[in-house]
Amino acid sequence: SNERAYRLGLALLLCSGGLVLATFINLGSLPDHGESGRLLYGPIAWLALAIGVFTNVIKHKPRPKRSLLRLSDYINLSLATYVCWIVLLLSSFFLLQAHIKKFTLVQQSNLNLVQSIPDWAEKHPGLTMLFIPDRVGSVIALRNSQGAIVMPPIQQQPYLHRVLPTLLSEINLRHQQLRNGLAWQLRELPPQDLSDATFSRILKKAPSELPARIACWNQESGSIHIVVDSLEPDWNDIEPWHSLKETTLRVCPSLE
Repeated sequence: SNERAYRLGLALLLCSGGLVLATFINLGSLPDHGESGRLLYGPIAWLALAIGVFTNVIKHKPRPKRSLLRLSDYINLSLATYVCWIVLLLSSFFLLQAHIKKFTLVQQSNLNLVQSIPDWAEKHPGLTMLFIPDRVGSVIALRNSQGAIVMPPIQQQPYLHRVLPTLLSEINLRHQQLRNGLAWQLRELPPQDLSDATFSRILKKAPSELPARIACWNQESGSIHIVVDSLEPDWNDIEPWHSLKETTLRVCPSLE
């Protein structure tokens, strides 16, 4: 019956909203690191089922008899439909062009960064902790596997022991890793790949050692800028790291 179908459709609709609500309760938001699309598959599936049920109810709902449409009504309806499609297509085209422009700019910035790393490593001895962009506006730039930009096949030779890519959100994590011997591991046994075995080795406990300097990638100028030229022994403590994000954003505001 229509009443049962309405109840089923409402239940499916609540399932869709419930999954979204559960996601927000657990994560606080729909993550923007690629998981949000997969998290939406379930709610969209339940929503599609609900729409299907409601459509079936409307389809079989008795309708009062109406007089036949005149030819002019069909013409007006067709014209309105064509206008809607044209507006939709034009809007989609301009929106797509704007997004393509954003992605192209980020892609070019990442390419410039990759090409700047060998020259930087050659001119600056020791280990540079390099802040790179997490995202540029609404575009995810270098969030996952950022270490790949300093290693083959992107680079002709490994540079992880010379340039340590870091996100601003990883400041506290990086400080702890350096205290546990990350810089020492990179210097003594330069990584040749990004395998699980390599990560396990470089994160093993070792003598504490600071990087030679801290730098950041400035997208606006297309170059690497120094944030801290040399790290004094007090950088072994956490206090100097508390203001590092603010200092970095003054030098490279595009990282924000």
